[in-house]
Amino acid sequence: MINGNAWLLTRTPRYLPQCLTGDGSEIQQRHGGAWRLTWRLPPVFACPRHRRLVRTDCPACRQPVHAVEMNSVIARPWDEDLHPAQCRTTIAPRTVGRLQPACGARLSEPVGASSETALDPQTLEHLLGLPRRLLKLLAPPARPRFRVSAG
Repeated sequence: MINGNAWLLTRTPRYLPQCLTGDGSEIQQRHGGAWRLTWRLPPVFACPRHRRLVRTDCPACRQPVHAVEMNSVIARPWDEDLHPAQCRTTIAPRTVGRLQPACGARLSEPVGASSETALDPQTLEHLLGLPRRLLKLLAPPARPRFRVSAG
């Protein structure tokens, strides 16, 4: 982390509460929506589907969500009591021999509209352009359709 800019170089994922609520399917009702891989890409600032800026900090502990310790990709992988849509940031200072609690706040709960950054439509469209282009480039290629002729 050379320049210290959390939006450009981060060890924690960004997220959007609306994405983490899931699509209503049984598995997503139980486990929440998927954490998007694109949320770890430095230039992704917004969700094209929900037209909102992604978040970096937990609304409860005000720390970066899923802050990673010990060179792991997943924060607190041993803590199986935490729901996938809960903040896994350790909230107490580390002490030898004791497992410190995680924040545990639900990240799938949308924050109040007043606390979200209001952007004019033109700025929002500009911010959404890059994630849209990235998602298009990262999408698997469409399979060619073959026609079966009779006879």
